[in-house]
This record gives sequence, C-alpha cells and structure tokens, in this order.
Amino acid sequence: MTGGPIRIFESIDCAHLILGNAYGLTPGSETHSPMFYAHLDMAAGAVAELPDGYSEHALVEGAVEVDSRRFAGAQILVLRTAGSPLCTLERSTVMVLEGEPAGERHMHWNFVSELKDRLVQTAADW
Repeated sequence: MTGGPIRIFESIDCAHLILGNAYGLTPGSETHSPMFYAHLDMAAGAVAELPDGYSEHALVEGAVEVDSRRFAGAQILVLRTAGSPLCTLERSTVMVLEGEPAGERHMHWNFVSELKDRLVQTAADW
C-alpha cells in the first residue's frame, strides 16, 4: 500500500503508521534502514504492542507503563524491550520511533551526540 499514514489499532482513539514497516503495514514512505514511526492518541487504559524485530524504542509524550515501569510527562524514553505492551495510565499522545541504534550516545542537558567532543563543544557554544 502506498500513500500517507495508515490507521492502525482500531481500539485506540487514533493511530497512524507514518513511516517504515510495522504491524504488517507499509505506508509507502521509503526508508533506508529497518525502522518505523507511529503516532498514537490513546485513552486511559489503552494498550498497544511494541513490535518485535527492533532493538530500540523511543517514546515521546505520554503517561505510560512498559514492563511494569511507569513514565509520565513530556519525556523521551529509550527502551530496549521489544514485543512488550505499552499501556496508558491516562489519556496520552505517544510517538513511537523504532529502529536500529545509530551507536553509543552521550547526553548533556538537552544535547545528544555520538561524539563526546562535539557534545562538549555544542554545550560550550550554547
């Protein structure tokens, strides 16, 4: 199938697969590595499965629980748990970005880089 985002998870208020391959769907956007990007608007108590086959998951925005761990507020989470259910604790908007890691990352405040020297320089320039 080609075109724009594909709606997934009928039990969730609104879910779209925007990029990549997941849940047996492909929206038609070309990617050059295994990955996907989905937007989920979820009511409290909704559940979405995180697909297997990816080594990393990043979730942005939402009050959720994954593998008995709770996360709330506007956060970027990096999880290394594939095939786990993501459960909402309250109405949430969750952006699911999954793909192979680009390499080791270093973080300082809101700066992230694979190169520690670049991170130090960027923080100094700020």
